[in-house]
Amino acid sequence: MISVIMANRMLRFLLTIAYIVSFTSTFADDTFQYVLGIHGYDPATVTDLTTSSKIKLPEPYCAYVNITGINNMPTTKTQNLHAWLEFYDGEGSCFKKRVTLNTQGNSSLQFIKKNISVKFYEEAWDEGETTDIAFGNWIKQDAFHLKAYYNDFFRGCGKIAYDIYDDITSDREKPLPWQRAEVATASGKAMCHPNGFPCYVYLNDKFYGLFVWSLKKSHKNMGQEKDNPLHIHIDGTISDNALFDGSIDWSKFDVRTPNGLYCTKLETKQPGDMPSYKLYDGDHPTELIDDSMPYYDPNNEGHVLTNQVKRSLVSFSNYYAELKKVDEEHQDAGKFWTEYSRRYDIQGLIDYWVHSLVTNNYDGFWKNWQWFTYDGVKWFIEPYDLDATFGLHASGNLIFPPEWHNHLGVRYNQIPANASQTLLLKYFPNEVKERYIELREKGLIDAQRYISYFRAWMERIGTLGYELEYAKWPESPCIRETIVNPQWKMEDNWENINTYPAYSPTVTYHAGSKCTIANRIWTATVTTTGVQPYQQLGQIDSLERIEEWIRKRISLLDELFGYNPEPDDIKGLVSDEQTGIRKVMQNNRLYIIRNNEVFSVDGKRTR
Repeated sequence: MISVIMANRMLRFLLTIAYIVSFTSTFADDTFQYVLGIHGYDPATVTDLTTSSKIKLPEPYCAYVNITGINNMPTTKTQNLHAWLEFYDGEGSCFKKRVTLNTQGNSSLQFIKKNISVKFYEEAWDEGETTDIAFGNWIKQDAFHLKAYYNDFFRGCGKIAYDIYDDITSDREKPLPWQRAEVATASGKAMCHPNGFPCYVYLNDKFYGLFVWSLKKSHKNMGQEKDNPLHIHIDGTISDNALFDGSIDWSKFDVRTPNGLYCTKLETKQPGDMPSYKLYDGDHPTELIDDSMPYYDPNNEGHVLTNQVKRSLVSFSNYYAELKKVDEEHQDAGKFWTEYSRRYDIQGLIDYWVHSLVTNNYDGFWKNWQWFTYDGVKWFIEPYDLDATFGLHASGNLIFPPEWHNHLGVRYNQIPANASQTLLLKYFPNEVKERYIELREKGLIDAQRYISYFRAWMERIGTLGYELEYAKWPESPCIRETIVNPQWKMEDNWENINTYPAYSPTVTYHAGSKCTIANRIWTATVTTTGVQPYQQLGQIDSLERIEEWIRKRISLLDELFGYNPEPDDIKGLVSDEQTGIRKVMQNNRLYIIRNNEVFSVDGKRTR
């Protein structure tokens, strides 16, 4: 536990850029050798695992990595830079391996500090044996992601959001999707979403940045078999116009599992050769083949596999229309539950909703979610890329207030219009409410619990790490202010944002005119043309801000769902499981709690 003095020093440092800059002259050293020394690296006693092709280590509290053999980090997904990676776990174990590096992500590629994909090789780059590495209770992998979290002040809020998701699902009898699907071949370590630990990364012995060493998406972590046509995993833009409305835009998402699929693009052939289809490329996705196509070969196992996968995806795209018909014809909750649960994992969807409400996962309802199936019929959901949570916008340039994106209608209502969500909320709103209250009662949704996660994460990184990080990356949007041009005023809300026109440099704006740019509403204060509303975008974040945000967010959700936490001095005396009534004593007076409401013994509601 860090001292109070150190904690205060860290908070003061993290509040302003000026303070960050003032620390740059106090660094003892920003080299890899220095950080190894202060964390106990001793060549005489360290356990060197370099010669092992199978490595298993406890999850590091914080790791230290040095990348050599290249002059610059990768900037594209196709570079495949050949480098060496030296890893020290901070606890006396290390290894040095060949790695191939490229960038990872989509919208995050706009940032100067990029996510990095790392794949390990033993004797030669890009070929031969790869290294199996497992940390803690993670599934073993030969490739990982270094997540930059450039827009995130804490450099790890997404990892904390995954931990909260684990909290929310932990009390289920079968908390993991593959358990509910009864997949016998799944590894017990398959958690179906990433996890990570903090990592100082150096390039050629000089500090490069704080990253989160993270599990990547893989069939093993999803509990799937890579060649099973029933084990399908899709990733990307999964929305109404990409999939749910009954017509599929194959370019919007990647079919990650199974492997060995074929697409409708044709191989280049010599004149007279029989045309044949190309292997599917998830980096450039296009339509899968099926048995109606002219060059389909029923004797080709890959063609047969692809045909089966495509049939499942086409069926999936029609679920909304099918359920809408059930909704219109029957209006019966029991009938609808049967039809809905045959197609979707209701338990998982409810937990996903509750988690999204708690963390404000506003960006997780058209992309940044994982859809997958184990039988080609029933589809499951898990989160991914949770960097836009706890009020953070994906750009890092603004922070939404806790009232925004409550989804269920508190203030700024936004419900994605696809079958898995709108019909779920129409028929099962009480299940969402009851699940939230159940998790609150169990302490699995709790403000102080979540605040402790952020404090612990910052302690793992330490003051030195944040000092080095923000000296290296001083333009991070989460540590700089928005500077508004005097001709404009930035509004503090987003209500009706889609009703205002986008800013144009050719339009003359008069005092009171409104427009939108950079996800905000702006009001002109004078007549102006060609002056955009801001000089600089940013949002200074802090631990104090997120602590207040979490408390307010959960308080708002308590109000939304009618949850009234018991005072600390109420202790249960008698429980009647049949009626759900509890008799309690407070200040020597008897009260009755029914349906989470407190009544005096004469039946008057007290709060």
